[in-house]
Amino acid sequence: MDGDGAGTAVPARSSASRRRAIPPGLRRELGPLALVVGVVVAANILYLAGIFDADPMGSFAAVGSVVHAGLLSGQYQIDPNAGYTAQSLGHLAAVDLLHGHLPWWNPYEGMGAPLAGEMQGAALFPGTLLLWFRDGQVWLHVLLEALTGVATLRLLRRLDCGRWVAAGLACAFALCGTFAWYAQQPTNEILFLPLLVLGIERAREAAAGTRRLGYAMVAVALALSVYAGFPETAYLDGLLAALWAVARTAGLERRSLLRYGTNLVAGAGAGVLLAAPVAVAFADYVPHGALGPHAGGVFDLVHMSHVAVGGLVFPYLFGPIFGFSAADPSGTLQAFWSQVGGFVAISVLFLDVVALFARRHRALRVALVAWLVVALGRTYGLEPFWRLFDLLPFMGHVGAYRYLSPAVSFAAVVLGALGADDLRRGEVPRWAAAVALFCSAGAALAAALSGWPVVRAISGAPGASSWATGSLAWGFSVLALLGAAAIVLRGRWRTAMVLGCVVADALGMYVTPELSAPRAVSYDTHLVAFLERHDATGRFFTLGPVQPNYGSYFGAMEADVNDLPIPKAYHRYVARHLDTNTTLQFTGTVVRNPAGPSPFAELVAHLGAYEAIGVRDVVAFTGTIPRSTAATLGLRQVYRDRFATVYATPHPAPYYRASDGCALSHRTIASVQVRCTAPGTLVRSALFMPGWSATTGSGKVLSVRAATKPGPDLAQSVRVPAGTTTVHFSYTPPHEGAALGALCVGTGIVVVPPAVVSVGGLPGVAGLAGLGGLGARRRRRRGR
Repeated sequence: MDGDGAGTAVPARSSASRRRAIPPGLRRELGPLALVVGVVVAANILYLAGIFDADPMGSFAAVGSVVHAGLLSGQYQIDPNAGYTAQSLGHLAAVDLLHGHLPWWNPYEGMGAPLAGEMQGAALFPGTLLLWFRDGQVWLHVLLEALTGVATLRLLRRLDCGRWVAAGLACAFALCGTFAWYAQQPTNEILFLPLLVLGIERAREAAAGTRRLGYAMVAVALALSVYAGFPETAYLDGLLAALWAVARTAGLERRSLLRYGTNLVAGAGAGVLLAAPVAVAFADYVPHGALGPHAGGVFDLVHMSHVAVGGLVFPYLFGPIFGFSAADPSGTLQAFWSQVGGFVAISVLFLDVVALFARRHRALRVALVAWLVVALGRTYGLEPFWRLFDLLPFMGHVGAYRYLSPAVSFAAVVLGALGADDLRRGEVPRWAAAVALFCSAGAALAAALSGWPVVRAISGAPGASSWATGSLAWGFSVLALLGAAAIVLRGRWRTAMVLGCVVADALGMYVTPELSAPRAVSYDTHLVAFLERHDATGRFFTLGPVQPNYGSYFGAMEADVNDLPIPKAYHRYVARHLDTNTTLQFTGTVVRNPAGPSPFAELVAHLGAYEAIGVRDVVAFTGTIPRSTAATLGLRQVYRDRFATVYATPHPAPYYRASDGCALSHRTIASVQVRCTAPGTLVRSALFMPGWSATTGSGKVLSVRAATKPGPDLAQSVRVPAGTTTVHFSYTPPHEGAALGALCVGTGIVVVPPAVVSVGGLPGVAGLAGLGGLGARRRRRRGR
């Protein structure tokens, strides 16, 4: 061909030229990055490949049955809130967001409750969007673990750790005990601890003059840790981050300290402003919510038993999760699994001791050791550390004994990474490695002995002794291999052996609970489909099937509640009029006093009160309600299969009711059409709280007030004009306008040109905040 040469052959780029196109520094980091991501995927491959079923719905929703149980006894995760709150409420939030609605309110739980302000559903957390999918929780878990590993890898590289050392220890934190044993909101927070600390390191580099600005990551990590949905873990992680920030002042010149402090203050302030929408929603809900023990300030009196120390470095000394709880008559093992927050891999314990023999980053090492001593002392009730830790604010309201685990694991991993890097650099003599082996083995033996009373108590159960023996054999074998590598080997062989033990230990401890997950589950979709279509504005009450809050998942209004907080008004009504023997968990299965009346007996005694809040259907396992009793109560069977039976109540209150002279049509949960011959009153059977508003189809705003029946704040009323009116109800937390203004200010601080803050310091930050606030105020005025 002639002309412009379009037909001229272009030589293919060689593999060498493609490699040259990647910067050498980045190319060196690809291998460690691939290792971290690959280990996380390998750790979850049994779930990702569908060999085992990690969907909490199969274990906790009571909408089906397990067809093939797992290979091991026990459970594959500790807390059923992975289903009751994380999956069910998270799915509802994802559905709202994907339909273009902010998830402020949940109409399907009890009489309704705030959704974003409730926090546990992590309604505004970006990762919650994955919960739109049935298996989204597994993918979210894998994503968070991979990102946690990558963030930890980057942090350790900034501390001058070797790239493979950083990768190996990053794997250990990506598969930490909390990730291994939990699948709900506390795991959402884990990623943002290394990100927050990485932001602190960037702020320190900016103060030393190697970067122009370093507070943006601090702000984003802090804000996302709040959006992640578990304030307790976010607060405790923040304490460790604050200690880290103080420790890293070591080595900075005096003039650099001001810039360092300015960056941290700017980052923390911007983070608080960025988190304002969800923080304000939570603050608006708390005065109206029943918080249970969190309101009483009693958590400063609670700690783990000393026998639980055995499970700290030997996670399966007592068998699989809840596997042998029934074999312990004292209830100690049941309490252990109910309270424990995770574990520390025994390989990391050895490297922590090794880290005590080197001087590099001395201030940071001292801070991490101090944190581990005080935090573990608080967890297990050791004086004076227990009382020292509880001098911090809000400790009476925070379950520190449980939710300190991620911060403990992180501190141990970072300290262990420094120790492993000391071995790589040859800065630890052989005698020091031998001392570290002796000390770590002694500490592990002491931990095992502390838990031995429980091991003896369950020894009669088949297989319990094998678990204890296998746990000890695994742990001390790992220590022996690590000690041999540190004492005998040198150079790359030693590094490879140490990191191989760390990764293998992390993988083994992480994968073990997966073998307890069911291999196949059969779901009863016909029942939930019936409840969805039977009456869109009627509630159902369950005595077992479709456990709360799975009504929120399937879009069916459920009178039962299993959440915290729950609205005070509804909790009072439940305790006084529905079930006098229930707890905050109004589930149709839980009782406060086993010798008291059952949930079914309470239903029989208070059926009229259930009908008064619009309970149209009662759901029970097939065969559990005698026909004679159902006939006496006027319950009419409307659905039945082998799994569950649904009964219609005789006189349920309608969701909408209006004064005489008014007719209703086109009813949905959020709107209704009213035709009145004269001005009248419309009553809606949804919980009243500040923040509710109503508008007509023409845009006229109607005042929403609390109705008096069936109880205070349990329903809403509005005055409607004569004629035909379509009334739309909506809820927004009362101070959300100011919160959105704060979000604008925080965003402005984060994206501001670096030179403004680096030159202006704190005055510049304050000025930018003022300008951002003025702009937000003007935007709100234009919006009105």
